[in-house]
Amino acid sequence: MLIRHPLIYQAIQRLAPIPPEQWARLEGFLRPRSFAKGQNFIEPGQPSQEAAIVVSGLFRFYYTDAAGREATKAFRGPGELVAAYAELLDKRPSRTTISALEDSQVMVVLYERVTALYKSHACWQELGRVIAEDHYRQRERREQELLLNSATERYHAFLSEKAELAAKLPQKIIASYLGITPVALSRISSAGRRAKKRR
Repeated sequence: MLIRHPLIYQAIQRLAPIPPEQWARLEGFLRPRSFAKGQNFIEPGQPSQEAAIVVSGLFRFYYTDAAGREATKAFRGPGELVAAYAELLDKRPSRTTISALEDSQVMVVLYERVTALYKSHACWQELGRVIAEDHYRQRERREQELLLNSATERYHAFLSEKAELAAKLPQKIIASYLGITPVALSRISSAGRRAKKRR
């Protein structure tokens, strides 16, 4: 059976085993979409109805408060899922902005198309369960980092775990992900460089 999007299929297979004939059903619903750098996949107030798989590029998830301050929630790259997930489940407008940090390509599907497949084969229920569990683990880990780790610890963990990402992101975005101001990030970064020189 011909699989039209093998890279996407492989990414989903890492989450849950989907038989080729079942994958063919979902492929019929996938639609390609391109996003230029700075273009939003979704923004606050818009209905949350779609999910996407990143083919290439990079997206940032963030919130903006009443004063215009941004808090970065997550980043998603190739093979990862993009959606305002909680709002999608609750069928309410998005409170999240999901923006392309570089020119990006995704395959988009209406979420109701995916949930309609749940009744057709157990593999889709398994995929839904794994995605929900993965979302929960990432959220729990993020909360633990923000609540238990110091800003310096969060910064060094970010550099260690997301080195390639850190090298190309503006300091303002890194600071908003770490939950600190750009000024505080500059002080932490400078202190780290001085410590390296003394070794």
